[in-house]
Amino acid sequence: MSRSNRLKMRQPFWYLGFVILLSLLLVAMAACGDDETTEEVAAEPTATEAIEEFAPERVFQVQISDDHTVDSVAYHPDGDMVAAGAFLEAHLMNPEDGETLDVIDFDHSIDDLEFSPDGSLIAAGQGVYGVQINNVDDGSVFNDLHGGYDNRLAFAPDGETIATANRNGVLWIWDVETGDELHEFVPPIEEFALSIAYSPDGELVALGNWDGDVFLFNAEDGELIRTFENPEDFGYAHDLAFSPDGEHLAIAGTRADRDDVLRVWVVDSGDEHGVVTLESDTRAVAYAADGAQIAVGDRDGVTIVDADDLTVIFTIELDAPPDVSAWVTDVDYSPDGRFLLFSRWDGYVELWRIKE
Repeated sequence: MSRSNRLKMRQPFWYLGFVILLSLLLVAMAACGDDETTEEVAAEPTATEAIEEFAPERVFQVQISDDHTVDSVAYHPDGDMVAAGAFLEAHLMNPEDGETLDVIDFDHSIDDLEFSPDGSLIAAGQGVYGVQINNVDDGSVFNDLHGGYDNRLAFAPDGETIATANRNGVLWIWDVETGDELHEFVPPIEEFALSIAYSPDGELVALGNWDGDVFLFNAEDGELIRTFENPEDFGYAHDLAFSPDGEHLAIAGTRADRDDVLRVWVVDSGDEHGVVTLESDTRAVAYAADGAQIAVGDRDGVTIVDADDLTVIFTIELDAPPDVSAWVTDVDYSPDGRFLLFSRWDGYVELWRIKE
């Protein structure tokens, strides 16, 4: 066989080896490329996405103040009325369409607002001039409890007593019917009070302050049961909410590094159940009636999280213009847990259907 014929026979094998080597190299490069470009990133769900075949929807959006903030909201225990607190007045509204049914006058901004458990009274913690309790049916004043600045309040579950606090940093317990002061509970640190919550059984009352600490008292005698210390050097406990079973206490606040958080504590042990870090000023928190969800309001909207593992279920984003400060100032669930009510810094009140 001639030399030229032998070369012709070898040439295909040489090409075949080259092609195989080149193919393996291309496969390896493609695999590396996949690792770099297909990293899975969890998307944050929004209120426009279906959640288990249900998409949350807004029932109404109403602006009740053109010049002032709306700092507080409350759902009536019967679910047939909602209230929103603005400057000098509380609006009683129809939850079906946001129509104002009545307006109750106050002396200043309404920083905190709550219906009594039987729904006959509404109490307002005012920016100035203390706490005022009014009759829901005719708006008349039922009791004026005290003066002071930046007042907070919470009705006891039985409706017979009400807890209040303000810049003084102490917690007062009052007889709702007579307006008499029953107790004064003094925490270890008398710091600007920001939030109050009663446990569902009425045996405990929690007080959150400017430093981010929360003091848990026996509601009968004022014994300090526990302090949930802010693990940072500085922060706020803007709002508090007990879970319906009383096992957990949720705090909407801020840490020293300015991270805004939802922090949940175990009431009996004092252990931290978990933390959800949010992206903007966290001001309000509420549990759903069945205890399955926690709603937390911040500058961007409302985040709904699973109360067990604290994963985000969905978010409600505000539709305000970029140059408008419209953060959520307060949140409250309907008694059946199907609706979520919240107030906004820019004078709006919104109601969303979040469950079938």
